[in-house]
Amino acid sequence: MFRSFGPLLAKVPYATLFEHNHVLQTVFRSPADKVALRVEMPGRPEANYTYGQLQRDVVELANTLAARNEAVAATKGEKPLSWVQPPRAKDVRSCYGQGEGTPSCSVLKDTGAYGMSVMCGPGYAFPIALLAGWSLNQLVTPMSVSQHYDDELMYVLEHSGSRSILGETALLKDKFPADYDALYVRKKEDSKAYAKELLGKKNVYSVHSVFDLQALGVDAVKANEKDVLCYDTDKLDELNPVFRRWHEDPSSRPTKNDDCLMIYTSGTTARPKGAVHTHASVGNMVRVLQDAWEWSADDSILHVLPVHHVHGLVNVLLCALASSARCVFTKFDDPVRIAHRLEKGDITLFMAVPTIYTKMIAKAKNFNDKEKEAFKKACETHIRLMVSGSAALPIPTLEQFRELSGHTLLERYGMTEIGMALSQVLRPVSDRIPGTVGSPLPTVETYVYTPEDTEGGSDASKAKEKAFDEVGALAIASESLFDRYWRNPEATMKEMRTDAAGRRYFDTGDTVGVKHVAGKPSNYTILGRSSVDIIKSRGYKLSALEIEAALLSRKDLFYEMAVVGVKDEMLGEKVVAIVALQPDAAAKWNVKFEGAQKVCETEALDKELKAVAMEVLAPYKCPARYLIVPEIPRNPTGKVNKKSLKKALGLP
Repeated sequence: MFRSFGPLLAKVPYATLFEHNHVLQTVFRSPADKVALRVEMPGRPEANYTYGQLQRDVVELANTLAARNEAVAATKGEKPLSWVQPPRAKDVRSCYGQGEGTPSCSVLKDTGAYGMSVMCGPGYAFPIALLAGWSLNQLVTPMSVSQHYDDELMYVLEHSGSRSILGETALLKDKFPADYDALYVRKKEDSKAYAKELLGKKNVYSVHSVFDLQALGVDAVKANEKDVLCYDTDKLDELNPVFRRWHEDPSSRPTKNDDCLMIYTSGTTARPKGAVHTHASVGNMVRVLQDAWEWSADDSILHVLPVHHVHGLVNVLLCALASSARCVFTKFDDPVRIAHRLEKGDITLFMAVPTIYTKMIAKAKNFNDKEKEAFKKACETHIRLMVSGSAALPIPTLEQFRELSGHTLLERYGMTEIGMALSQVLRPVSDRIPGTVGSPLPTVETYVYTPEDTEGGSDASKAKEKAFDEVGALAIASESLFDRYWRNPEATMKEMRTDAAGRRYFDTGDTVGVKHVAGKPSNYTILGRSSVDIIKSRGYKLSALEIEAALLSRKDLFYEMAVVGVKDEMLGEKVVAIVALQPDAAAKWNVKFEGAQKVCETEALDKELKAVAMEVLAPYKCPARYLIVPEIPRNPTGKVNKKSLKKALGLP
């Protein structure tokens, strides 16, 4: 089935079966001998994987998945292909889609019958698992490799109803208990049978199969292919039953409105929700960034982010694959190693969270002048774009990294539910305004509205409004919007907002300030999460992010910071700053943490820091307390869960 073109055989490119998915189709149309992925993990041999190998491995894994699912269906007495996602009725629309139709959350059952979860770190196995799932029109849920089974992973498996787990050997062994052992598929022969005694196995939720990708040989480097992968029409019996059905009956093929990807939200303000994206919304997310940031097949991006969030998955990996570009996986374990990797000259794009840039700046202080010059020259010469996202970028960090690299980091704004919605311009760089996240991307419409519970009339509110032409809650309409929250129609509809014209928007939960510029797109500033970053104190509405940014301008004192509101009977909420100091500042004030000590707070230090705050903030914005901590805990994408942080520090 994988032979090269021959004159007597009718060959059909596999890409013709995958018109439902923009990324998958591009991968199967890309030059077979071009390097798609490179893996450079510390302590392991480096490896290159071509688009030809990617195509072949996706099909081979899809064949194994299909065989196993058919065996399970037969054991259960179900119809063949009953595990394949059924076509969505034409009158069913995305919950946030415009026009007529029944919202999907009111119709779809969300059983998980066509779902699979992936437990892989950054590397070759992850995209193979993802694309193999999409090739069979499965709903794929990436799982966090940093989570624990009893705390988070079992919640994802129970909630998603995933029938299969695809993972790397070490992660499967480390993350999942012995209950799953009997469900393993470690060689292709295992996929062809399924024992009846496993059907009632306890403690595995809906899972019936666990695919050990490394045991199946997925990440082994193989001989290069010379041509895009095709199948023989005179040997259709060699196709798996799904592909054969789609070949013989094109009307049975998936549509772009079918479920494609489920990403669980960060859970920084509530229990994680499963945001379901369709092939259409994922495709739009990718195409918008391809155009806005001018991706091409000549690009090569260094990937140092988790793959279970939009930033590392869509903005980096999927954009690279959809552009026939090269993605280089590595681990952000050492800022100096990453800096030297960027110096090699083969990387054209780099995307990271603010914490990564902060750590690189801190380590670069130890560079000598020659090393600093070499790093800056390499970045300016070879890297065309560097992006920061997933959390607010302090202006001092922006300025310090520009001095270090010669690059003004491009800032953008997005979420699990909406993909990327706002972005600063690619060029001219001079139009990137520090502290803002730019303007709406193509296909995005914004709706800035005043919530019903907004308090007004205070001098502080009026002062804030003078800095912006609009201040309010941000809602988004876009072709990149997710379809619905999995098994949660109430939460789905709760976040919907409509404007005067009846257009549907998703409420982001963020408060923004908008500045209109004559002859140019409006600029947006994220003032914070409405639920945790907008602090109501003394009748004023204060932005925690604004306070953080002002204090972090004293880069000689503050390394990182989280400002929170704490309940207070007289003030409503008291402004409290949780601070990690720069090493020199900590030494100056003799701040030390010994044993299990988590926080330091003294009256003398409070007094000094309050004096510092008065230099950069209006009095009503200054924190009332300063809690000094060794570091601010963050999730894998650099976000701070302020609710958890307050709880850990005993703050009400």
